[in-house]
Amino acid sequence: MLSIQAHKTHHTLLDNASMGRREYWLWLLASGGTLIDGLSIFALGVAMPLITSRFALSPLMVGLIGSALVLGAVFGAILGGPAADRFGRKPAFLIDMAIITAGALVSAAAGAPQWVLLGQFLVGIGVGIVFPSARPTCPKRRPNMPAAAWWWRRSLCNRSACCLAPLSISPFCGYGRAQPTGDP
Repeated sequence: MLSIQAHKTHHTLLDNASMGRREYWLWLLASGGTLIDGLSIFALGVAMPLITSRFALSPLMVGLIGSALVLGAVFGAILGGPAADRFGRKPAFLIDMAIITAGALVSAAAGAPQWVLLGQFLVGIGVGIVFPSARPTCPKRRPNMPAAAWWWRRSLCNRSACCLAPLSISPFCGYGRAQPTGDP
């Protein structure tokens, strides 16, 4: 257990540490987990009408698929914290990205609604692991910068998902292409 003086010394060292390109790159990668969280929830919401019409889903299955992402995130957070403590944050983060990729591939290649359900649950597990593995690597306060200014930069990835999500699906929705007017 650290004494109060050792704790203050530790904080002073952290507050006076410099941040170079490597630290900013690590911060950006770790903050990207919140971006993936926002994008995955938005993408599922946009894709749900298409999934519903393709598989003729019942209201129960629509609800299950819609909640699988969030339920998976709960299990991912519960499992991800102890895994990150035991094996390290970097291995947990890398496994997390592999789980998200596998879940996205299962969802994209799904031939039945059960596979979409499984894929979204896997994506949710990966998103849940982001919070205990990657988020703690983002410092709450940047050295020599007020906490509020650093917090704003840190949460920028989460907020930018609101802007990036519509742009990421616009090529698939016909935006920017000439639309027929109905005139001969």
